[in-house]
Amino acid sequence: MSRVAAKRLGVVVALVLAVAGGGVVASTQSQPVTVCVNNKTGAMRVPTRKAPCNSSERAVVLNQTGASGSAGATGATGTDAGLRFTFSTDTTDADPGTGVIRYNANSTAAVTMLYVDLTDVSGTSVMKLLDSFSDGVGGGSIWLTGKTSNQVNAYTVAGAVTDGTGYRKIPVSHVSGDLPTNGEPLIVTFARTGARGATGSAGATGATGATGASSVKITELSVCDGTDAGTVADELCKIGMTGPGGGPVFFVDYQDQYTSFCATGDCNYLEASPADVDEAGGDFTSAWCSDTTLRNLNAWSNSAVGAGRTNTTTADTTCTSGAIQTAVDYTAPAFNGVAREDWWLPSLGELMLMYTNLRQAGVGDFAADGYWSSSEGDATNAWYQNFSIGDQNNFIKTTNHRVRPVRGF
Repeated sequence: MSRVAAKRLGVVVALVLAVAGGGVVASTQSQPVTVCVNNKTGAMRVPTRKAPCNSSERAVVLNQTGASGSAGATGATGTDAGLRFTFSTDTTDADPGTGVIRYNANSTAAVTMLYVDLTDVSGTSVMKLLDSFSDGVGGGSIWLTGKTSNQVNAYTVAGAVTDGTGYRKIPVSHVSGDLPTNGEPLIVTFARTGARGATGSAGATGATGATGASSVKITELSVCDGTDAGTVADELCKIGMTGPGGGPVFFVDYQDQYTSFCATGDCNYLEASPADVDEAGGDFTSAWCSDTTLRNLNAWSNSAVGAGRTNTTTADTTCTSGAIQTAVDYTAPAFNGVAREDWWLPSLGELMLMYTNLRQAGVGDFAADGYWSSSEGDATNAWYQNFSIGDQNNFIKTTNHRVRPVRGF
């Protein structure tokens, strides 16, 4: 046998040959090997190019695969994966007994606690495994599958597992499933919640949304003085700023909910006079009106914001002195070259706004005293606003109170 032939033959590790009478040849090698077998003697050799199998030999390919055998019998069913328990419909918070598990409610949706024995039905301790269910070590989901009813109860662990005497209490939140039957075998499985991944990078900034509609429903005016008081009145008017009449602005009807405060034009601003007005006596107080009869200015509408101008006009038809007449006759000191004369005695509602928006903000130099409104209470009384403690009251019209006229623009 040549050296090359011997080397090729060495590839064959295990052979089973039955040659006589045209038998079977097999090899354990993964690659097939062809050999020449003598028809008479059964002697075997490896063919070469110069000495292939001759007529007294037959070529045999080793490592030929035979036909597949028939399928074997089915093996026995394996044991269910998971912990094996028996279910009890008893809801008592106590040791449920060897291999038993119970709920704290007989409605699965109402269950918030599982009571689980420390051993399964075979008596094997599962205490350490139950303790690992705690959300303090990751938490997760619990499935309880009934072997006879095929009910699957799914819960998530909702807190730390706590120790009962001989059992564990597992707080849970219901996910799905109906109650198993009493005494039914259960398979309990648990899947731990994976660790929270790292926070992803911030997404790109979204496009800027469209500009929302303005909530202001009036045309705002820039005719007031603010921080640069004393120069040209060209700032956007806001409460507390100095209005065109030289007094502080105390109300702006941004939502246009009131009719115009002026007799003509669209007026949405109210301003108070720069200071209290003195009738003649030097003490800056006046009676309400020289005519103490009812002027029918005692309806609720006469106390509303915006009613002061018409109240004053009505009362002035018979008033020759007092707060009403003082407001009508008032001419403010010139402001930015203009002296305003269109003032009135405020309604009770207008006085309340003046107190809230100016007096409480420390604006307007008000006295801690009562101020007359143009709103009547009845034939002998009219309303006033207390600028000391903020209350409103009806008072006899002949009583003296302070006067602070207002105007609109």
